[in-house]
Amino acid sequence: MKLIRHRGQSLVETALVLPLFVLIMAFVTDISRAVYIYSNMTHAVREAARFGSVDCSSTTKIINRVHEMSTFPVSAQADCDTTDSDDIEVQGSCTVTVKADYNFKAATPFIDKLFPNNVILIHVESEMHQEFMRCLED
Repeated sequence: MKLIRHRGQSLVETALVLPLFVLIMAFVTDISRAVYIYSNMTHAVREAARFGSVDCSSTTKIINRVHEMSTFPVSAQADCDTTDSDDIEVQGSCTVTVKADYNFKAATPFIDKLFPNNVILIHVESEMHQEFMRCLED
């Protein structure tokens, strides 16, 4: 009885499947990185909006708070809108809007070519609203 050798067959199968497997793993890694960056930016922007709703004196402080809380170099914008109220109980309100953008570069080959300027833009926005109550005397 003759033994049939299949050593070359497994080498060819590996050569065909390995590049596809590496591409899929790189794609999964890129998606994981993007989700982590989005989560980190969401936390930073939300914290800065909370900070701004408590102290709405300067948008520079709010933007600095975004940069302190984020572990990635983001471009941030902040807007404070303070209004007075004619209501007897409510003195006024403060609405803080914070936006941040990050240009994500994919490590997977050819994925970034699907997006304009070869960059995937991650955008996060948060808005906080706070009302200031009047001190009513009895």
